Amino acid sequence: MSRVTALVALCLTCLLNGTTLAAEVPHVVNGATPAHGVTDVRLQETWRVGGEDDDANLFGVVAQIVADEKGNLYVLDGQLSEVAVFAPDGRRTGTLGREGEGPGEFRRPADAFFLPDGKLAVVQVFPGKIVQLDRAGNPAGAFPFQAGDPAAGGFAVLVGGNSRGGTTALCGIRQTFAAGKLNQTYFLDGVRADGSTLGTIVAKTAVQDFGNMVLDELAVDFVWTRWGLAPNGEVYAAPHRDRYLVERHAADGKLLGTFERPYAPLARERADHDRAESLLKAQARNYPVPPPVKVADSEPHIQSLTVLDDGSVWILSGRGQRGQPDGVMLTYDVFDAKGAFDRQVRVHADADGLKDQLFLISPDRAVLVLNFWDAFLAGMGAGEETDAAADVAPMEIISCKIVR
Repeated sequence: MSRVTALVALCLTCLLNGTTLAAEVPHVVNGATPAHGVTDVRLQETWRVGGEDDDANLFGVVAQIVADEKGNLYVLDGQLSEVAVFAPDGRRTGTLGREGEGPGEFRRPADAFFLPDGKLAVVQVFPGKIVQLDRAGNPAGAFPFQAGDPAAGGFAVLVGGNSRGGTTALCGIRQTFAAGKLNQTYFLDGVRADGSTLGTIVAKTAVQDFGNMVLDELAVDFVWTRWGLAPNGEVYAAPHRDRYLVERHAADGKLLGTFERPYAPLARERADHDRAESLLKAQARNYPVPPPVKVADSEPHIQSLTVLDDGSVWILSGRGQRGQPDGVMLTYDVFDAKGAFDRQVRVHADADGLKDQLFLISPDRAVLVLNFWDAFLAGMGAGEETDAAADVAPMEIISCKIVR
């Protein structure tokens, strides 16, 4: 899944430590060179909506894009709190949900996915809940996630979710207050249909002391954008920010295998540092007294992880976004289902990998969102000090074929 939604969680938390590897499971150690070299693909536009000249389709902040079995696209807008639906030919056929607290309503959603019964599940961050809608947009109940009660000293936020191959997984933070401190558990869990936890896939804990708080980029790191579900229901997750390592789990959390490849840390340039700092400062303004921020010196080894319908695992690294040849937006590392480094795929497009966002829908389809990052940062208030938000172009959505 494309986990833009993951960045929402950075507003809320700090954490420590990581998961451990079990020596008993298969571990694939890849070399730096993929077995089948580099493949070039290009994005062929089929239709586009949004942008400055499309008054009928205005987008705030696109949080997620998913497709149904007929090829319709569902565009979740985290700022407008609605889901725009587009037919395969680009016609807008409906708008699902709306902002509010009633049936079928939500505020500042972070993710969306389809449940096994075909309902659309919309993930609201806080208070954490999953709103279910049918394909016509009618309220269809709520997934039974237990968020807790802040008045009783404990609550949870939800950041993302997905359901595929018989597995439903949720990602978020459980929190309790005690003695002036906030005790937190970051989680990626497999869950049952009744909302109970089937097994923990990745978890980290932290204690946040509001009397001595620093919003540290390394501390708030988790697998928010670095996990995905395979067609067979297995869960892939990269738990470490500064190690190129992926774990493969069953829905109950059992570790099935791991794989890695060599990767040297990528030092941040000034523009990268400034963007990360701007994002953290925007998050800090959510606190009554904004805490100081601390930015890492390097980019995460793995930026995002997506598992496609053919079982291939597509990983975007920090280097895959930067320093690309002319005409190349992004370069993905592609692994097979067991973790063998199969190939690299260079995506040719008239777009900037550091400013625009690509949602991989299937092996043959992707959706390009232009002006993504400027609009996202402005939506979070990252340009507040300079009034940069006033100059941000609206997001533009382009449905594309992946042409080889």
